[in-house]
Amino acid sequence: MMVEKHLEFTLRLPAQPWRVDVDPEFDVFRRLHREEIPPALTQLFGADKALVVLPAAAATAIKQGYRQLAQTWPQTSSQALDIRWDQEIETLPTDRAVWLFGWENRFLPEVTTALTPYGVGLTRETVHLEGTPLTREQHTVVLTMRHPGNPQQTLAWVGTQNVAALPGLGRKLPHYGTYSFLGFTGDELVNMVKGQWPVLASPMSVLLAPAMGNSPQETVAKLTRRRPLIALPLPSQ
Repeated sequence: MMVEKHLEFTLRLPAQPWRVDVDPEFDVFRRLHREEIPPALTQLFGADKALVVLPAAAATAIKQGYRQLAQTWPQTSSQALDIRWDQEIETLPTDRAVWLFGWENRFLPEVTTALTPYGVGLTRETVHLEGTPLTREQHTVVLTMRHPGNPQQTLAWVGTQNVAALPGLGRKLPHYGTYSFLGFTGDELVNMVKGQWPVLASPMSVLLAPAMGNSPQETVAKLTRRRPLIALPLPSQ
């Protein structure tokens, strides 16, 4: 049992370990480190302060659609939400959550850089998510990532050329709060792909020096499925 801030112990194992994961299934009642949690939409909707950055270079209809969406954007009663055009700011603030709207947004390169650790290639025309190609002309895409200037904050990007899909986006996204990325098609926003980014830098995981000729195990191991401590009684016949 651990009762101090530091604890040392020794494990004898049948082979050299590659990786150590502490509490990988979150069984311990504790506050999670930010790096244990993948970026997700809930972190933006629940932020104390948020900024929506609109694309000034977009076509008129898209600009109007994005602006109307931003003005009706879902938020808590205590959240301070600011709406700006991308030409009005020089750099993204690091003290709040940030929403970037539009394929035309001038801060799109920062999104591309922030997605690099996840192996996702975002261009001005396409993005591939879990093997599914999503295009600028045909799909609505939502991506979350760590803010490149402050990992404690979350950055999100929303891109679509379908003006008719925009009114429903604000209504739908809160229902996908636990997800890191989403892809939709059509005016009714039919979901095509969704998922969470992998956790890449948890302080509760350590890669160890591998045995000679072996590679370190970078993915979290799957634990043996355990029986629940309490089982519901069988229904009476």
